[in-house]
Amino acid sequence: MRYLLLPVLMLVVGSTTAFADAIDGDWCSPKQQHVSIDGPVIVTPGGQRTTGNYGRHTFDYIIPDGEAGAGDAISMTQHSEQRITVRRKPAGSEEFSDPVPWRRCNLTS
Repeated sequence: MRYLLLPVLMLVVGSTTAFADAIDGDWCSPKQQHVSIDGPVIVTPGGQRTTGNYGRHTFDYIIPDGEAGAGDAISMTQHSEQRITVRRKPAGSEEFSDPVPWRRCNLTS
């Protein structure tokens, strides 16, 4: 009986992990900014489509030319299905800002 329980438990755990959250999707800031992440592609708060370094729960990119803060580095880390933190490092700086919490956007309205 014990030998049958282990494969069943592994199937349940394995199938749960397959549906784990990811940073992909639409995110909104407290200042009404919006980004949309789809794999290595991001639509920035300024509306530009660019690429970055994608990890399942992280995303980093450089603000493209033509946007406020062009050249600054942005680093995002996902903490839950509904929350990420965003940090900014001005071009030429060695340090990132304190993290700012962002939430998944409700774009259905």
